[in-house]
Amino acid sequence: MVSRELERNEVRSLLETGSVGPLEGFRSKLGRLFTASIKIDGEFKQAFDFGEEADGNGAAIDFSTLPSIAPCPVSQVRHSA
Repeated sequence: MVSRELERNEVRSLLETGSVGPLEGFRSKLGRLFTASIKIDGEFKQAFDFGEEADGNGAAIDFSTLPSIAPCPVSQVRHSA
């Protein structure tokens, strides 16, 4: 894991149910703290699961309703809603 050891009861839950969490106290490569669940797949590989809150509220952002602030750097076309 990323700079956080699992406690005995967390390991037990992970092995029995295939997931545990959300758990706090993980640290990214950049040193930022984060919270995530841990899942084990069919090949017994671990992975972080950030759930639906990865973007803050779980909802997709609709960019078509936002105002245009600059032309597209590739096509030089100003996209608007």
